[in-house]
Amino acid sequence: RFTARFKDHPSYSLKSDIDKYRSFVVTFYVVDGTLSIYEPKQRNSGIDSTKYLERCRVKKPNSSVHYRMNDLYVGAQ
Repeated sequence: RFTARFKDHPSYSLKSDIDKYRSFVVTFYVVDGTLSIYEPKQRNSGIDSTKYLERCRVKKPNSSVHYRMNDLYVGAQ
């Protein structure tokens, strides 16, 4: 289970400054190799808790290979 944030990138920009401070919970289930991503509710932020990805297997971009446990670590991009 990891926490994640949006990161500024030269090829795209965040839509608002509020996005810099939003945090997400990324959960990887080792037993079946599935992922889920949600944004926990933050008091007084005006942003509701949102589920971004239901628990499912996710393929890497431009690949037919699914994410595995070794692909997720602190500092991964």
